[in-house]
Amino acid sequence: MTQRNFSDFVRVNSKIPELLETLVSPHTSSSSYRSAMQELGKFLAAGVLQGRPELADGVKDISIVCTVEDADFLALGVMNGLQEAGVPSERLHLQCFWNERIRSDDISLAPIVRQYEEPFDSRDAVYLIVKSIISGACVVKTNLTRVLTQSHDGEIVVVAPVLLDGAQQRLEREFPPSVSERFQYVWFATDFKKDARQNVVPGIGGSVYERLGLGTDKNQYVPNIVQERRQRLFGVPASA
Repeated sequence: MTQRNFSDFVRVNSKIPELLETLVSPHTSSSSYRSAMQELGKFLAAGVLQGRPELADGVKDISIVCTVEDADFLALGVMNGLQEAGVPSERLHLQCFWNERIRSDDISLAPIVRQYEEPFDSRDAVYLIVKSIISGACVVKTNLTRVLTQSHDGEIVVVAPVLLDGAQQRLEREFPPSVSERFQYVWFATDFKKDARQNVVPGIGGSVYERLGLGTDKNQYVPNIVQERRQRLFGVPASA
């Protein structure tokens, strides 16, 4: 049996292991996988508010920072969960990045090739770095670096359903202590192995792009949440 450790938050939320098992099952359809990700996002939002209940009062702007493949599913669940808990919608903002994955020898890079960013007060914001799974932390490092160019004071909370053992330490090594000491984490499961394809086991059941039904060329995909918010906030037609 594959080893998996659960965080304390999971032990008082019996639905979370069921949702994680939905992700792992090879029989889960894309639609069910998407629904499970959204539900897990709501639980991640609850985990954030458990540690910072005052955020529900709208005391700070909250920027949800995600990759394109997580936007309509995990990140949307986080946003919905925060709103359902009372966080004012005008305090919630979205930053979505399209990352290209480049591997050369032992080096892994994830440059941002496209972005959607909403304006907000970055001087004292809370940044929720949303990722479906964190293993090598390459994508999270890239997106976090982008965030840090905007704010030297904001709080940073890394949220993910699953971490590979050691992911927190790998991420923190990429930043000076004055930055990494600001990191907080909300997660549900820690896994310890990778398979031959370098997917974490059991992880989230393989490649998130394929399990979500996005195919292999995710960077051609414009999330519905981006289209809807761009149209509502900036008047940009959904097809643009």
